[in-house]
Amino acid sequence: MRPVMLLSLAIILSCSLVNAAPLTIVEEGEGRAAIVIASGEEHARQAAEGIQKYTEKMSGARLDIIEEGQSVPAAKIHIYVGHTAAAKEKGIKIPSGFDPSIRPDAFDEEGYVLKTRGNNIFIGGNSDGPYRGTFVVPKEFKDKPIHFWCGGAMQEAWFWVNGQYAGHHQDRRGRWTPYGFNLDVSALIRPGETHSIAIRVWNQTDLGGLYQRGFFWSPKNDAALEGLLLQ
Repeated sequence: MRPVMLLSLAIILSCSLVNAAPLTIVEEGEGRAAIVIASGEEHARQAAEGIQKYTEKMSGARLDIIEEGQSVPAAKIHIYVGHTAAAKEKGIKIPSGFDPSIRPDAFDEEGYVLKTRGNNIFIGGNSDGPYRGTFVVPKEFKDKPIHFWCGGAMQEAWFWVNGQYAGHHQDRRGRWTPYGFNLDVSALIRPGETHSIAIRVWNQTDLGGLYQRGFFWSPKNDAALEGLLLQ
């Protein structure tokens, strides 16, 4: 969830959420907001700490992090992070769940939410299971080599196709260098059929995860397959 949180932070600080009145979370070096995290949700805490850290770096103000259920300052803007009860009360659905089966509604449990309700900001994404998705390989790619390219995975990633292990990537070059990797998945692909993919990422830095586009391609004719582009 962390890359999403950093994107969300930039949007919040610009005070320009679409179809929403401006919400100023820091003014003249003073914090005007508190971060409220879902109770017992570790990913929400990690995301909140990222928002807190980079807000302080940019503005000098350190926003309080409060677990939902504790006393929350009434006069402040509240930034709710994760699957909070407050989001549920406002009718805001935060994606959740992990079902690896191939089905029409597979994408309903993916993605993230960034919404405002009055002086409340709601941020959340699905932290259940690995990065995943579905795609169809056209029949025209039969008997052609098929590779998967990912432009950015920090620091370590594992990749599966239809539940079968496809490969591993580990970057040892340090932060903010190209983290792309390429895997030959020809043996696992059946052109003309729908496939599921899953990527598990391990990262111990402040920033990271799966943060660049991924796509399938055939080196035989340098053609990208029409299907899923991981974001």
